[in-house]
Amino acid sequence: MSIVIEVVDGIGLVAKGIDNIRKIYDAISDGKKYLKTTHPAVKADVAGMCIEMRKTLQAIATASSIITHFRFNISSQVIESEPSRFNDYLMQYKTQAMNIETQLDSLRGRCSIIGEHSKELEKEVKKMKLTSMLKLFGLNSDQKEQELSSALDKVYDEEMQFHNNVRNMRMILERSLDDIGQKLGQSGAMDAKNVPTAAKALGEYADYFSKLETEANYASLELQSLVDELSR
Repeated sequence: MSIVIEVVDGIGLVAKGIDNIRKIYDAISDGKKYLKTTHPAVKADVAGMCIEMRKTLQAIATASSIITHFRFNISSQVIESEPSRFNDYLMQYKTQAMNIETQLDSLRGRCSIIGEHSKELEKEVKKMKLTSMLKLFGLNSDQKEQELSSALDKVYDEEMQFHNNVRNMRMILERSLDDIGQKLGQSGAMDAKNVPTAAKALGEYADYFSKLETEANYASLELQSLVDELSR
């Protein structure tokens, strides 16, 4: 399997995780008014769950930006200095990648927190003698109930594939950066004549990471808006 395919597959799995978070957001957003007027006691748990999901999205966006925030300058006036500039960037973000890994590692704990909030909501559902969690939001749809239940499971179940792939984001990033570095030159050397080839590879990776970054940032903003509404 080529490095590009490996990275694209990894990004695709993380994107599926974002989609699960969006399904949860949609269910809460659709029923937030009903929740606030009919079940105000559970607002804090719903908001807490949204906050943890937003942290997850922010970590994904930050990790993706390591690829999307660098561009080679291939103009003749500066191209000779581009290998050195990329190497400096690589060293800087190799260090930052360690911090990113710490953030991503903490996702497992955050997902456990989401699970705890979900359990509290389930307790309220039983206490109120409701037939499902979806009824907390005033929604009546078997299909939506199944989608919400599945999405919650995939977000906080520690054994789900999503978590494993999010935790591997650093590896995907390093594989991408190392591949770009190899395009600049091998055997410990970099050559300015290879900058256009490296720039092409960077552009290809950046297209994929950029979409992931955008989706994560947008979903994060939506969740923050929802948390603000639930906190009023």
